[in-house]
Amino acid sequence: MAETTRRGDAERLAREAAASGVTLVLAAGGDGTVNEVINGLAGLPRAPAVGVLPLGTANVLARELGLPLDPAAAARVLAHGRVRPVHLGLVNGRRFVMMAGVGFDARVVAHVRPEAKHRFGRLAYAAATATVWARGQPAQYRLTTNGTALDVGSVVIANGRYYAGGFVACPEADLRRPDLALCLIGSSSRGQILAAALALGIGRIVWAPGVSHRMVPAFSIDGPRDEPVQADGDIVGTLPATFSIAPETVRLLTAA
Repeated sequence: MAETTRRGDAERLAREAAASGVTLVLAAGGDGTVNEVINGLAGLPRAPAVGVLPLGTANVLARELGLPLDPAAAARVLAHGRVRPVHLGLVNGRRFVMMAGVGFDARVVAHVRPEAKHRFGRLAYAAATATVWARGQPAQYRLTTNGTALDVGSVVIANGRYYAGGFVACPEADLRRPDLALCLIGSSSRGQILAAALALGIGRIVWAPGVSHRMVPAFSIDGPRDEPVQADGDIVGTLPATFSIAPETVRLLTAA
């Protein structure tokens, strides 16, 4: 058992565990902790499988894998689980498991302070969402895929179905497919963001006005250079960014 104390520890510890010959790494934490573990194991020959004990705020990957959100119950399920390979997303050389974003949701993630997240959990995200929405900072991004350019106000990149907890932003996303699902919001206006958020909340995002979906193997996105990019709930850089499917899969321990 190894405890993390700062950002980057889980990545280092996972790499050290793989070097010691272990066959399974259990990540007890949230999606950001799992993200670090995945990146620590990236590219290693015969990397250990990864299991998730959900202790985070949203626990999106645990939901995707059909695991109970109670850690003790999840442990009992994992004891009889099975290992399956899944594809990973890649943004500017860094892996992500479930989702990434540019625009409104990345600004929200950038606004949440770690101490607030640890103390208030989802309430910290709710407060940040309200603050970013009230500021109403319009922005436009240029997304290019297969030689076609699109102007969008926000984009959610999904490798799995679940987003921000139990919501589904991209119904066609599937960890087993070597493609990325995009949820494109045409404008960054407050009205458009509110309409998309309400549609997401009631499970009707595919019918929201000004919102479109598509599946792509790779794309690039550009915009203001100080605009943040989030992956698995943490800021991983700023624009411009290139997204694709990682060249290797990772073996995840799932419910049987």
